[in-house]
Amino acid sequence: MREKAVRKAHDMPQSGHLGVEKTFHRLAVAYYWPNMFRNVAKYVKKCDVCQRTKVEQANPAGLMGHRVVKGPWTVVAADIMGQFPKSKSGFAYILVVQDLFTKWIECFALRTANGKKICEALENVVSRWGTPKFFLTDNGTEFANQTLRAFVTERGITHNTIPPYHF
Repeated sequence: MREKAVRKAHDMPQSGHLGVEKTFHRLAVAYYWPNMFRNVAKYVKKCDVCQRTKVEQANPAGLMGHRVVKGPWTVVAADIMGQFPKSKSGFAYILVVQDLFTKWIECFALRTANGKKICEALENVVSRWGTPKFFLTDNGTEFANQTLRAFVTERGITHNTIPPYHF
């Protein structure tokens, strides 16, 4: 009976599936059975004509932005790894700096992950490779501080933060 009612509604010229909700409401005017909505949803989702011709109404999943990097050491990304067990010399963090054009990575051992120590390490990068135009980091407190802000402003570097990643 259920299948027959759905088929009957489907065969009516003014009817057609305009989606699960609309098909259900059209049927509900004249018919009722337990789990009717679930049955209509299953039927509409299995409809061969709909599968071949209907355009998906949902927006596409958000795409990652495409970052254009025009040359070596123009866009640099950095992140802190750690806290690790302290080494004999007292180092507990690693600052990882990557050039997004060449994918070259520089790593710096740090005793503390603060703005001052990060700026000292970045000074090494700037003296060796030149001043980047953009500096990408996460929103960590070690990157969001006055010391680093002054460092990038002084050198004309645009500091961009990326949104945090959640599982």
